[in-house]
Amino acid sequence: MTWRTKIAQVAGFPPLCLMEGFWIEGEVGDPIKYVPHEEMKKQINESLPIRWELFKPDPLIILLHHSDCEGEIGWRDCLQIARRLEQVLPLLPAEDNSGHIGDWRTKTQKFIHGLVLAYDEEENIVFS
Repeated sequence: MTWRTKIAQVAGFPPLCLMEGFWIEGEVGDPIKYVPHEEMKKQINESLPIRWELFKPDPLIILLHHSDCEGEIGWRDCLQIARRLEQVLPLLPAEDNSGHIGDWRTKTQKFIHGLVLAYDEEENIVFS
């Protein structure tokens, strides 16, 4: 599980695979394929992807809907994202995720610190 997916999960968002920008109909792992009735599948597919705007004003949408390999998050958004991440921090497991992130809480705390620093210095967070 990726860090972004875990943050979304503990923050109470739907699975990211169903969200705008992530949803690809028929993709491997498509949860809709397990729905037993064709009419239900059709109705669900017509409702997907789930739009991020439904979760406003949660500042995590800025982070979760953002690319993790390019672009920037503006410094004005950093403090509100940091505060929201602080709320979900205790919900993260205090263990290694067996991936490149390492310990969920430690890495998230480090990211929170970086967000606060970016806000204080009025510098954007750059993803590359």
